[in-house]
Amino acid sequence: FTVNVPTEKEIPTTEIRVVVPDGVEVHGVAPVAGWIHSEKKAETEVGMGDDHKAGELAHGKVTEIVWTGGKIADGEFMQFPISISYAGDPKQLVWKAYQKYADGSVVAWDDTSEKNPAPKVSIVATSKVDQVVADIAAVKKSSGAQTPWLSMGAFLLSVAALALST
Repeated sequence: FTVNVPTEKEIPTTEIRVVVPDGVEVHGVAPVAGWIHSEKKAETEVGMGDDHKAGELAHGKVTEIVWTGGKIADGEFMQFPISISYAGDPKQLVWKAYQKYADGSVVAWDDTSEKNPAPKVSIVATSKVDQVVADIAAVKKSSGAQTPWLSMGAFLLSVAALALST
């Protein structure tokens, strides 16, 4: 997953904070030249065990990621890659983001105003290419016919074009 951050003011962006949606597990944050990242983790109470005492707090799931130390100039953007997994039902995830500028102002991209929508990502169960391949396999199975080489070539070209378009 990549967080794309454009600067839309005449002053540079100096900090980005992203709130991790429920159901998303962060596995790692890629280093970005000139920037330092930190993670906020949820604290959960643990029970008695070999390494813990009852009532002790343990740090668990990453709930926020903050990037600081760099600058994104007016009219520029940067990408901040993170490795995630999502085990929930396919749906739309809302990523709340907060963009801090050099003058100390913060723009909240969190749906608190129509002007500043929160970034949204649609999660799908299968990719478009997987669906096309499954549909063609179903047609081939129902017809019982062999696919001629010309048709196979056209199919491969269409899959390549579809992959390049997404």
